[in-house]
Order: sequence, then C-alpha cells, then structure tokens
Amino acid sequence: MYPTKEKILERIEKIKIKKKTISTVLLWKHTTKNKQTYYAMKNLIKKLDETYNKEKTKIILDNTKKTASYNKKTNTITLTNYSKITALHEYAHKLFGRSELKACAWSIKVFMIVFPKTFKKLKWEGHMLKKP
Repeated sequence: MYPTKEKILERIEKIKIKKKTISTVLLWKHTTKNKQTYYAMKNLIKKLDETYNKEKTKIILDNTKKTASYNKKTNTITLTNYSKITALHEYAHKLFGRSELKACAWSIKVFMIVFPKTFKKLKWEGHMLKKP
C-alpha cells in the first residue's frame, strides 16, 4: 500500500539528507545539459552510487512498463521515462529497501532542495508528484 501525501510530508520533515547527496545531485544538475535523456539518468545514478559507495546500478529504460522499479537481486533500476524524481525514488529503494514511505520522503526531499522551482509546479496525485 502506498503512503498518503500527509504521511510523506510528515516523514519529509523528519528525514535527514546527507550534504554529500545534495552536493552530488546539484553538481549533476549544473553539469548535465539535457537532463531528459537515458545518458543523463544513467549518470545521475552513477554519481549516487559513487556518493554512497555502492555497487554500480544497472539502468534500463522500458516505456512499455506501467511503473518504474528497483530490483535488488539484479541491482537494476527500470525507468519508464526520464523523470528525475522517479530516478531518485527508485534509487532510494536501493538505499532503504521496499519502504515506499522512506523512498517517497527521501526522493521528494532531495528533489525539493535541488529543484525548488520545478518542485513548486508539481501537483500531488496520490503518493506521487506530477507535472500539471
């Protein structure tokens, strides 16, 4: 079951994000020209793997799937589009396991810090933030 917007916002207030995580994503933001590409998503995840000293994550783009996912057994993130917040969310599953609440709170908090203008434009749809 997915957490509610209210539960996510409550958790966001409590969750701590490493400064190194923010600096990594900020550096990616400022050095990546076209963020809406497979290469950009792959590079973002690579940088997070380096930041967290994790094994290299395999990235697959499959727009035939309905939802993005992280497979722990194969260490693979499957994305359905080039959404930064989705990539962060799936990476959070690598960090925190199956907890949707932790993955939502962590990814949204990182996104709101690094992309504040874009964040303000997003609208809640259940437990997700989407472009209007």
